[in-house]
Amino acid sequence: MNNTVMQNLKAEVTITIPKDMVLVNRVDYEDLKRQAEEVKTWSVADFKRELDIPKNVTWIKECLLKPNISEIKSWCTLKEGSGGRTGTGTVQDQGERHYS
Repeated sequence: MNNTVMQNLKAEVTITIPKDMVLVNRVDYEDLKRQAEEVKTWSVADFKRELDIPKNVTWIKECLLKPNISEIKSWCTLKEGSGGRTGTGTVQDQGERHYS
């Protein structure tokens, strides 16, 4: 007959978490990640950088966005700023699909 005796070991472990990191519940993390991907507002400069457009910001506004505003108005808002400059907000995923 096998008289195996189970042994238990109780241990206390300390894990140091760097100050720039936090522990988050997985469900909360996934929810925050989804929200960040769904609604992200970009300036024209962000739009240029994210899509790696090799033109200047004025060209992007005047030649790319303004002429196509009827097609992209669901995710792009053009507002006249001070001095006649245009400020633009775009929603990340739709902007990428449309221009990449």
